[in-house]
Amino acid sequence: MNLHVRAANLGDAEAIDSLLSQCASAYLGRSRGSGEAAERLRRPGTDAALVLDLGTGDLLGFGHSWPSADETKCFARVRPDATGRGVGTVLLTYLETRATTGSISVTQWATDIAGPALLRARGYTETLHQLQMWTPLPAHKQDTPVPAEVREFDPDRDSQGVFAAWCDAFGQQADEHDWWRERRDDPTVHFDPSLWLVSEDGEDITGFCLGRHRDDKVHGTVGYVGDVGVRPQWRGRGLGFALLTRMLERFTSSGLPAAGLDVDAANLTGALRLYAKAGMQPRPNFTVWSKQLAA
Repeated sequence: MNLHVRAANLGDAEAIDSLLSQCASAYLGRSRGSGEAAERLRRPGTDAALVLDLGTGDLLGFGHSWPSADETKCFARVRPDATGRGVGTVLLTYLETRATTGSISVTQWATDIAGPALLRARGYTETLHQLQMWTPLPAHKQDTPVPAEVREFDPDRDSQGVFAAWCDAFGQQADEHDWWRERRDDPTVHFDPSLWLVSEDGEDITGFCLGRHRDDKVHGTVGYVGDVGVRPQWRGRGLGFALLTRMLERFTSSGLPAAGLDVDAANLTGALRLYAKAGMQPRPNFTVWSKQLAA
């Protein structure tokens, strides 16, 4: 097969959205809404490419990379019926040669069984294994006292406090614009403030649980927890468990059949025990691979 790689632009967004939806359906069991491609192409610093069948003009692969701290992050997807034809190799070669840092990372879904061999052959090694914690709803009922007020997020009142609480809880200094884009402004996340819960002590937001709806091929629409955290000085009081179980109850009251969240398999904060206590069970989700690039 003759493959052609070229830079991607906003005029390609509709075709890219179709490819990403096919990938999500094949590997994740869910659909993706339109708008993701345009969001990726507009990301600051992004360098995006398409792989086309030179004979038919069909889009077979899409990838882009962008600088993040001291590495280049890479996103690459191959149309499911085009795997094994060298599309992934062409994409990674293009993105690696244009990287502006000394290392590059890429994610691979657990259900993409062809990915590991390709990545190992190109010198990548696994640096993170992520699990999805999953539970049917209603989850096992836990009659536990709420150690602080848990209420619905108020966008006008809580936005600054939730971002500060997230940075404190995870010990990170995130770019605020990117943080809100990934959780609220990206149209594909379907932001719903009624599915964000916060806890507070006086005027201080002490913890948060940020939920949303997500499509699943098997279960239809399900609940998904994007972030749950408690600021360090309020830990050890059962607050994280209270926030999570209240979110599961909210998903249940919405008639959703199941709920999930993603977590690092090497998480050492006790999060895995917390999720298991709430009735959630693990299953493989995706792996992050990294590679040092030649100077």
